[in-house]
Amino acid sequence: MVAKIGFLLSVYSILALLPPSLEAEPTRQSLETRREFLNTHQIMGLTTLGLWLATNLVGDEAKESLYSSADEQARFLLLANPGYSNDPLYYLAIQEPGPRSFTAEYFLSRDPTNNAALYLALKSQEEWKSRKSANMHRTLAYATFASYAITAGLAYFAPEGVKSDEPGIDSIFFHKAMIPFHLAAMLMLPKLGEEIEHRGPSAAEDMEHVGWAGFGALSIAFFTITFEKDHDCRPFRSGTCNSVFAVNLACIQARRNSVKKLSTILILAQVQLFLFVPSILWAKHPLSSSIRFVVEHPLKTVEGKCQRIQISDLNYSLQDGFRLLAPFSVTIEYRDLKTGNANRDSHMMEVLGFPDHRSVVANISEAKPSGTNLLISGSLTINGVSQPFQTTARFHRQGAKKDSVIIQGNTWVVLSQFKVPETSLLGMSIDDRVQVFYQFFLGP
Repeated sequence: MVAKIGFLLSVYSILALLPPSLEAEPTRQSLETRREFLNTHQIMGLTTLGLWLATNLVGDEAKESLYSSADEQARFLLLANPGYSNDPLYYLAIQEPGPRSFTAEYFLSRDPTNNAALYLALKSQEEWKSRKSANMHRTLAYATFASYAITAGLAYFAPEGVKSDEPGIDSIFFHKAMIPFHLAAMLMLPKLGEEIEHRGPSAAEDMEHVGWAGFGALSIAFFTITFEKDHDCRPFRSGTCNSVFAVNLACIQARRNSVKKLSTILILAQVQLFLFVPSILWAKHPLSSSIRFVVEHPLKTVEGKCQRIQISDLNYSLQDGFRLLAPFSVTIEYRDLKTGNANRDSHMMEVLGFPDHRSVVANISEAKPSGTNLLISGSLTINGVSQPFQTTARFHRQGAKKDSVIIQGNTWVVLSQFKVPETSLLGMSIDDRVQVFYQFFLGP
C-alpha cells in the first residue's frame, strides 16, 4: 500500500513541475473551490511538518536505545564465565548493550579458538532492536506519511488558478522546487527503517540524516508560501469573474519583490539550521557508565549501584588529551538507587526527601587535565540542597587507535551537608559519609 501511494506521489511531483498546459479559463466557483483546497493544504502542511518533526525527535531517541541481539546473548555468555573478570574491560562489556556496544567482539577476543563458533552463530542470527520509543516512532511515521499524502492530494486535485505570464522567480517556484527533495526523503525512509533490523546503527544514522534533510526541504516549502505578505489581497465574494482575475494578477505583481527577498532569507536560515542545530540536538553519550556507592554501618557494609544514569549535554574532545567543551549534568533518579533490598531502598528514598525531591543531580562545570588525572568540579544536589564539590579522577586511553578513554575515580559525599536527617539501624547510627565510585567509557 505504501509503495502504491509512493508511486502516486512520485507522479504528482513530476506533474507539479511540468509547465501548465492550455486549459479553459477558471470560473469564479472554481477559484473559490481552489482557495478552499489550498487553505486546507496549508493546514495539512503544518500538520505534516509537526508530525515529521515529532517523528524525527522520537526516532533519535529510539536510535540511542538500539542494541544487538548478538551483544545481548554474548553478555550472558560472559556472565556465565566469571574467569574473564580479571580484565578491566570485562565490566564494560557486561553493561546493558547499546548502539555502540562491543560485547560480542570482546567475547571472541577473550578466547578466539573456543569462542569463534559461538561468535559466528550469534552474528549470523543478529538482529537490531530498540529498547524504547520504537512503537511510538512507527506510529508517528505512519501518521506523517498519511498526512503527507493528503497534503499532496489537496494540492494536486485543486482546480487551476489564474496563470501569470510574468517572468521571474516567485514563492511558488521555491515551494515546488522542494517537492523532489522532501518526496525523495519520504519514499526512502520506510526502506531505511526496514534495514535497521539488519544493519543496525549505520542504517539508523542514514535514516536520521534523510529524515532531517526531508524535514528541512518541507520547512522551506511551507514557510516560503505561508509567511509571504498578502498586500491587501482579499478574496472577492461579489463581482464578475474578470474582477477576480484582475485582483489575482495585481497580487502576483505586488508580491514578487518581497517574496524573492523572503525566500532568500529563509534558505539562508535553513542552511544555518542544518549547520548548527545538530550540535545542540545530538550531544555525546558515554559508551558505558557505572556508579556504585558504599554506606557503612557498625554491623554491615551496604553496597549499592545506580541502575540508570542520565547524562545530558555532554560534549568533549579527545584530541591532545581530554577537553570538556561545555558543562553537563548527571542525573540519577532515587528509584534507580538499588542496594538489593526493596525495604532498604524505599527507606533510603524517604531519607533523601522523596517525594518532594526525586533525584540526585551532579552539574559538572569543569574538568581540568593534570597528567593522567582529571580535576572535576561542579555542584551536587541532594534533598533539594546544592553544594559545590571536587573529585580527582584517573583517565587512560583505550583501543587500537587510542581513540577512547576510561575515566574512573571515587569521592566522598557527606549527607549532613545536604540536610539529610541522621538515620540508624538497631539503635546504631549509619555513617554520615557515603563513598561513591564512578567509571565512564567515552568514545571518539
